[in-house]
Amino acid sequence: METFDLVAKLNTVRVLLSLAANHDWPLLQFDVKNVFLHGDLKEEIYMNPPPGIPVTSKEGMVCKLRKSLYGLKQSPRAWFGRFATSMRKSGKDHMAAVTRILRYLKVTPGNGLMFSTYGHTNVEGYTDTDWAGSATDRRSTSRYFAFVGGNLVTWRSKKQKVVSRSSAEAEYRGMAHGLDAEIVSFPFISSEYQLADVLTKAVSTSIFYNSLDKLGMRDVFAPT
Repeated sequence: METFDLVAKLNTVRVLLSLAANHDWPLLQFDVKNVFLHGDLKEEIYMNPPPGIPVTSKEGMVCKLRKSLYGLKQSPRAWFGRFATSMRKSGKDHMAAVTRILRYLKVTPGNGLMFSTYGHTNVEGYTDTDWAGSATDRRSTSRYFAFVGGNLVTWRSKKQKVVSRSSAEAEYRGMAHGLDAEIVSFPFISSEYQLADVLTKAVSTSIFYNSLDKLGMRDVFAPT
């Protein structure tokens, strides 16, 4: 028996927040925590069938857990064990990148996305690619920002699956995923206004903070 558990992606949540800001919709918030459901169990643990599941076999049937559940004393340790294993598989370059990110987060605890009212629900995006940016396999990496109603709702940085033979090919591969040229236009954006540059190359401090402002990043602890 398969069970579908509806889980909203953060991209969808941000789209909803942008629409709510532009249409002045009321919002109600509640929290559903599910981090423990991703832990791998080392012990064999059994439980009684949950209510609503018909018991067709003889009395005394039990269910064997494949993942941890809330209420198990093993759940916190199982989740942390999986997290620690993933961290140990990372190389020195990965750990250096993680350390740099943590240092940035440490000095910017109040930074977050501000969803404002812009009076429209247009969809806009910025995309860029660093041609042959990987020194190991010469593959390019595509990056993009997407806005709905003037607010940033999703972003991504992903290495392309094949090697592009030119910078133009790399750029088109970065834009081609799921886009229809009949309904989407691709105007050229100069570096001065290209927000995706902060994901593809090193930029000056002024350009970096100017891009953060255009992306809607605000510091809640900044004096008003």
